[in-house]
Amino acid sequence: MKQLHSLFALFTAVCCLAFAPQAKAETLQLNITVGEKSFVVPAPSEHFVEMSAPLALQVKASLPGSNRFLCGFTDPQDATMITSATIQSIVPLEAQSLTKEDFALIVAQSKAMLGSDSFNDEFDKAIESADGLKGVDIGQPKVLGALQEAPDRFVYAMVIVLSGPDGKAIPLLIGSSMVHLHGKLVMQTLTVPFDGEQSLEALKPRMLVWVQALIDSNS
Repeated sequence: MKQLHSLFALFTAVCCLAFAPQAKAETLQLNITVGEKSFVVPAPSEHFVEMSAPLALQVKASLPGSNRFLCGFTDPQDATMITSATIQSIVPLEAQSLTKEDFALIVAQSKAMLGSDSFNDEFDKAIESADGLKGVDIGQPKVLGALQEAPDRFVYAMVIVLSGPDGKAIPLLIGSSMVHLHGKLVMQTLTVPFDGEQSLEALKPRMLVWVQALIDSNS
């Protein structure tokens, strides 16, 4: 009889757990410093965790010398292990207090370097054609165009094809942003597997939500 009561108690506990309201997962937030300013950086979504130290070292090693890796996130739900995000700064600009005019000039220079004549139209064209990989060479990123441009942000998308260990091509879609945050320049990147139209359509809202979350978290 005692064993029966124990089983009933266990069954009741399991039922309570199964039907109890589940708390919404909290989105991870990390702290960064750019120059003398400290900022809070939310992950792109509640699924993301902090990037492991070994992967962070690899990312740091791959960046241009002018870029500083500040923090990173990965999505453990992505079986391909490709989905990741980083926050970076530009080392020569870290000590400067950038005005709106300074930021506008940086955006203009960046757009010129990215080299898209019809920058604002390219992303929509890529979605319409569902072929963002045409003319993309291994290791050479292709700009797809602007996702959003405002006085405090510039957000754009690129595709790049990397060569895997087995020689197989690995296409990636990258959302990037430059954000003017309290006189500092903070850059975000979100990398996801490229699978054509579906990933292209999904990137824009994901990237814009993350950019706005960064701004709201430091308002």
